[in-house]
Amino acid sequence: MKKQELLKILEEWKEFRKNKNHELQYYQLAEVIQLVEKLDEPQKVKLPKAAEPWLKHAQYSTDVIDLFSAVEYATDSDGFISENWQWSGDFYDWLSEDADTLYLLCDALRYGYEIEKEPRWVVKDNDGEYVYDLHLYTVDKTAHSSNCSGFDALLFTDKSKAEAVALLVDGSVEEV
Repeated sequence: MKKQELLKILEEWKEFRKNKNHELQYYQLAEVIQLVEKLDEPQKVKLPKAAEPWLKHAQYSTDVIDLFSAVEYATDSDGFISENWQWSGDFYDWLSEDADTLYLLCDALRYGYEIEKEPRWVVKDNDGEYVYDLHLYTVDKTAHSSNCSGFDALLFTDKSKAEAVALLVDGSVEEV
């Protein structure tokens, strides 16, 4: 059965329910129809930040094939040869860890993409206050400036560093 055939049948059921005064079933079918209409909608692909420079450069599906040729050129029996690779090492690692990256990149070119947000952590002290500044021997928690996260706190891209600060202030780490 094709999607359009299913939609036609559901619409008929919905109208039947409306005519029989089955209001709840009518609205439930309307919701089901909305879900079916969303089937097969292309979804943006989520990709790592390391892929972004290449994606800004790529325009055609043949660019994906060229990229995988470049991966082979940058690889020999000893492993990765950085001199033969124009992109980041993280991008190379991501490409070479899974064969499906070829399909993900093609989908990104066709349907669009979103870059995954890099995880960030903040530290809260034992009073539940965000640590925004750290001084030797003291912790200053008086707010004086906001960062891009929308609240006053030190942002860490390395969880182990956030955990070290949390240990110093007898606090906890949370991902934002």
